[in-house]
Amino acid sequence: MLSYAEKKFLLILARRSLEKYLKEKERLEIDEESLPSEVLKEKRGVFVTLWKNKELRGCVGDLEGNGEIYQSVIDNSLASGLLDNRFLPLTINELAEIEIEISILSPLKKLSKISLYRCNLET
Repeated sequence: MLSYAEKKFLLILARRSLEKYLKEKERLEIDEESLPSEVLKEKRGVFVTLWKNKELRGCVGDLEGNGEIYQSVIDNSLASGLLDNRFLPLTINELAEIEIEISILSPLKKLSKISLYRCNLET
């Protein structure tokens, strides 16, 4: 579970990442010493979802946690805004209207056993 400070940091990071790229066409780089905790260096699955007027505007993520949380937030924020092929790329004029949702997945666990149940679909 992330703290309030960690959650706030990630939301600001996502917005600043989008803003920097949309204004300067450059990826945001941050110093790891500015992170509020070591937790944000853990490798976890991260999804970033963008909403505009309560409608989906982009969503990209990864399940496996290939990168550190804070780096994945930067990467997936940009991918959600610019590379989600269901939408046109985000513009700087839209950014003020965008709400950002970040989902951090728990670590993957290997299942020891899977049980399958048969369903009777007859009516």
